[in-house]
Amino acid sequence: MRTLPKATSDPEKSAAHIAEFFGLTERADGTGLYNLSRNIGSSVGISVVSYLLTRNGQINHATIASHVTATNHGFDNSVVLQAWSPWTPGGRAALDQVIQTQASIISYIDDFKLMMILSLAAIPLVLLLRSAPSADGNDHAMVME
Repeated sequence: MRTLPKATSDPEKSAAHIAEFFGLTERADGTGLYNLSRNIGSSVGISVVSYLLTRNGQINHATIASHVTATNHGFDNSVVLQAWSPWTPGGRAALDQVIQTQASIISYIDDFKLMMILSLAAIPLVLLLRSAPSADGNDHAMVME
């Protein structure tokens, strides 16, 4: 498992680390497994973030909409009442659009906050990384395409 701490997002460097660790016959299998694990990990991450974005959007919409009532003092202003009147279909549609926009903004902020926390939690993993071994002891030539 020496290759995992050395793995980077650069495919050429990753392939070089896998080639160092595995022999010539196992290089293709190691590269394939590494790329498979990267693809599955990114797919799961995208799915989780998409799920949270949708779920939080619905929760935030319901929360904001629960505070918008016809007796709200915000509708005492005639300009607000004309644009977002809860008594007319056009006003309700415009009001719902504003609520949906605000709910989406809050949901994106929550998702980015989660990604920031996960990224900050991963920073201590840098301490587990080792430097690459020197090329002095290699008895075979590195082949890169």
